[in-house]
Amino acid sequence: MDVGAIDLPGGAAYHLCGPLPFMQAVRSALIDRGVAPRDIQYEVLGPDPAVPVRPDLRSG
Repeated sequence: MDVGAIDLPGGAAYHLCGPLPFMQAVRSALIDRGVAPRDIQYEVLGPDPAVPVRPDLRSG
């Protein structure tokens, strides 16, 4: 996603959802374009590295 090609309205709130690498890239690009970090919300899809998984539930 090329955030540089999008018209960003002033005073907008931004809601991101997707894989962590995608959200890191888009969040950084929004901040580079002048969006305040407080105006960017996100939800991680996929495994959350901060939540430990019980060893007996790990695959492989």
